[in-house]
Amino acid sequence: MRILAHYDEFTGSHYHRVHLPMLHLERHFPEYEIIRKKELKEEDFANCDILYYNRFIKIHLYHLNLLRKKYGFKIIIDMDDKVYIPKNHYMYNFYEQQKISEKIVANLVNADYIICSTDYLA
Repeated sequence: MRILAHYDEFTGSHYHRVHLPMLHLERHFPEYEIIRKKELKEEDFANCDILYYNRFIKIHLYHLNLLRKKYGFKIIIDMDDKVYIPKNHYMYNFYEQQKISEKIVANLVNADYIICSTDYLA
């Protein structure tokens, strides 16, 4: 099995939700091939069975679905936080301007599988 683990930035969230799980998989399932990539190219998708990422990906979902149809990989998203944040949150304006909540929801709807860590998210 080949897993393409995408991280956008090496933040605490990506470290704990993408990097560490992939380290554990490598340790316990050495037969899995795990490729970590920040920048994705079409040839990366041609060689994976699973695309794994946290929350949302910056590739337009239309294009991602064309690649998924062409290469047959599954999408697994790790969701570790709330989709909507309160107005008093320090990132609220950024979320609104960048439409982050809408992007997260669209990615979750598009996913084949979702991993979540809380009952609230489930």
